[in-house]
Amino acid sequence: MPVLTHLAAVWFIGSALTALQFYAVILAGFSGNTAALVITLAVMVPLAVYAFVCLGAAARSIVPLTRRARGLWAWASGVYGLGTAGLGGPPHPVGTQAGVRRGTGHPGEPADAPLRFWLDASSRG
Repeated sequence: MPVLTHLAAVWFIGSALTALQFYAVILAGFSGNTAALVITLAVMVPLAVYAFVCLGAAARSIVPLTRRARGLWAWASGVYGLGTAGLGGPPHPVGTQAGVRRGTGHPGEPADAPLRFWLDASSRG
């Protein structure tokens, strides 16, 4: 039961952090101030990892990696990093993205070929 409680807590905290970070980055991005965006990212990421450190410290009995100080930070950084990477969804096959034809990269092909293909396909309705 403690394992399920821990996994639920990781999921809940990760979801809350994702929502909070998304909101903060969107606000900073639309403010038009690059410094605000950089500061937001520089502050949010360490705070998010620290939240997972606190959670990992409470789970020392069920997560052996968190029993050492370096292991605790490694676990927290890994949870944050993999959770952030997982937010993007599964990787797409090489050469496609969400069903959109990508450019072949041949020297004679214009750089905007994938964009023009997508615009042509979407205009056909």
